[in-house]
Amino acid sequence: MKVVVILCALLPLALSFKFNIPAQTRLKYEAAILPHKAKCILESKVVADLGMNALLNMEFPEDDNFKCFLKCVGTSVGIFKDQEKKFDQQKSMEILGIPSTIYDKCFGEILDQNLCDVAFNTAKCVLRNIESVGIDIGLGIGLKLK
Repeated sequence: MKVVVILCALLPLALSFKFNIPAQTRLKYEAAILPHKAKCILESKVVADLGMNALLNMEFPEDDNFKCFLKCVGTSVGIFKDQEKKFDQQKSMEILGIPSTIYDKCFGEILDQNLCDVAFNTAKCVLRNIESVGIDIGLGIGLKLK
């Protein structure tokens, strides 16, 4: 029985996306969400360790609770307007430190989609694009990855 429980706990980690993002960017994002982590972990029922460390580790599991954790965090920091079902372009670009080209590519119109899936897919898109283009992460450092 213990083996089954352990396998169920590790399965989402096996089905995850890993991103190669500079440490400064990870720390910037971590600082933005830190005040909201505990609330979002409880609300989404994500595994606490995963919610606490996902951004620092840049590992995003294909897990429904984790997807809802990202939605909660996005709503809490002001990137996503839950009741209006839309993104705040200015806040998104400011908080994430991304140019309009990445915003336009990743933040599409939200139709009648699962909002947790929207948050997850948007986050994946942003991080993939940060990996592949040079950005200024707001610390006065221009980066070109790859």
